[in-house]
Amino acid sequence: MIDPTLLVIERIHHYRDTIRKYHVEIDGERVGAVRDNDHGVFEVAPGQHSVRLKLMWISSPIYLCEAIPGAETRLWCGPNGGLAQAWRLFLAPRTAIFLRGSLGPDDLVDRPGHPDDDALTSPEAEPES
Repeated sequence: MIDPTLLVIERIHHYRDTIRKYHVEIDGERVGAVRDNDHGVFEVAPGQHSVRLKLMWISSPIYLCEAIPGAETRLWCGPNGGLAQAWRLFLAPRTAIFLRGSLGPDDLVDRPGHPDDDALTSPEAEPES
């Protein structure tokens, strides 16, 4: 038997969509939901899977990920922009939610609003001689 793998979807905290949960679709089937500043864990078979998040008429683009046997695959998501990007809700509803892959928390340098963003992206200080 092939070991199952876990697909973890982490949702950032953001003022848009705060009280609404995103419905999770894996391979076209609704399997659960993820709330603001929370995560969902889904068991999937090893191999390639399509993942999409939906909220009413808006959604994320379909994200293809490779699930490795016995490993954990992590994705992160959230609203794609704030008030300045509100046009997406009506003009590009399939891009109103972002969904991205990650190898781990240290690889997510461009997370919006993450407290470590400055530390991760700023140049390191020169060591004193």
